[in-house]
Amino acid sequence: VGIVKLRKRVAVWKNKALNRIFGYEPGELLGEPARLLYPDDGAYERLGAQAYPVLRAGQQFRTQLQMRRKSGDLVWIDLSGVMLSAEEDESLWMMADITPMKEYQHQVEHIAFHDALTLLPNRLLLADRLNQALKLAQRQCRSLAVCYLDLDGFKAINDRHGHSTGDQVLQVIAERLRAEAGSVAHVGRLGG
Repeated sequence: VGIVKLRKRVAVWKNKALNRIFGYEPGELLGEPARLLYPDDGAYERLGAQAYPVLRAGQQFRTQLQMRRKSGDLVWIDLSGVMLSAEEDESLWMMADITPMKEYQHQVEHIAFHDALTLLPNRLLLADRLNQALKLAQRQCRSLAVCYLDLDGFKAINDRHGHSTGDQVLQVIAERLRAEAGSVAHVGRLGG
């Protein structure tokens, strides 16, 4: 767990683990603003706006966010902080690299909500997106269209040319539908 003590959001003390997590050499982070560890100014400012009122109220702040290594690569961090001295604006922060956990979580979510063959959203995700679209259309007093298509004669492709050819046909159709839909529509696969 990386630990850093900040005074006015500038590092005044840190442990070796912080260097390892973010890829810095010993001493490189001392005297540097915490902004160095954020992907951009907006992320740095948002964290400050969220965290410091909580810290000044005497409470612990905790969140998960992406931060930036020295190499420029993003890393997922479980971040928690406490105020040490409000008068001197000193805070102590603990940071744990949770990147592998987040990557695994993303993989599990993708598997749960996407068809393995076509990589299109599956029935569960499509139903959720349709529900959201219906609610949005209702709020905006707009119409919504749903198009369903069935591949007539598809069984004959599998029977005549084999399932691997049928799989390729499904993948090509999925890619074409995805390309045509662009960002204005959702495409999914309901059937097996």
